[in-house]
This record gives sequence, structure tokens and C-alpha cells, in this order.
Amino acid sequence: MLQRHGESKQPQRLSKKELARQFRHEAYLRAKEYRKTDPRQIAMTEKLKEQQREAYQKAKERNKAYRTEQKKVAKEKTDTKKDFKQKKLRAMVVSGSTIKKPSQKPEPHVLTKLDQVSVKTLRMMDNSMRNLAQGITGKPIALKDLKQYVDIDNG
Repeated sequence: MLQRHGESKQPQRLSKKELARQFRHEAYLRAKEYRKTDPRQIAMTEKLKEQQREAYQKAKERNKAYRTEQKKVAKEKTDTKKDFKQKKLRAMVVSGSTIKKPSQKPEPHVLTKLDQVSVKTLRMMDNSMRNLAQGITGKPIALKDLKQYVDIDNG
């Protein structure tokens, strides 16, 4: 029999309730020791651990595939947004390579929408274009004088 701390070594008479509790505890300790050393129990525990590891690896792979798919979808969304913005910008801006002949009137590059430019600026731009079409321009600039400030190719 087990003794509790503080009890004397003289056998005491235990109540039925205490005796049953003591027997249950002893049976629990014997079963615990048996489970610890039983080969079938050990094999079953190892098998269960291996199944748990496999389930964890499968869940980890599923989560990784899901995250990869979500990143792919998000990247496609941002790519389509970027493409849309670039197309919109290209529609607003006329590239310089569209001017084919020097005899044609040069076209101004569109950088902003017309409703975003002030009325005074539009009027000044119209005047400048009219002057350019009529040949009214300023004096030519001698680039040779500016050579010290700017790298000029003579070709």
C-alpha cells in the first residue's frame, strides 16, 4: 500500500471510499507502466505519430499550393491593371515616331486631358501652333555657343 506524507507507518483502517480510491490509483499506475513498455502500444503510438506527420505534410502542401494560386491570381490582377493603365496612357500620349514626313506639321504630344489644362494655357498653345504654321518663329540658336554646356553630336 502507498503511504501519504505525514501518515504514520502503523496501518490505519481506511474507509471503503478511500480504499477504492487507493486501488484505482494503483491500477492506474500499473496500467500506465504497462502502456509504457508494451510493444503493441509502442507500435500503435508510433503509427499514430507517423499518420499525424503525413497529415501535417499534406496540409502544408495544400496551404502552399493555395497561397501560390492566390499570389498568381493577385499578380494577374495587378498585371491587367498595369496593362490597362499603360494602354490608357498610350492613348493619351502621341509618340514622336508617328510623325512621318518633315513636311507635315509637327503634332504636339498630348500629356494631359484637355479639360485639365487651363483656358489661358490652351489659348497660348493655340497661338504658338498658329505662329509655327505661319513660319513666325524666334531667331535660330547657335548651338556652337552652347557646346561647352551640352554634349552635341556633329553627325
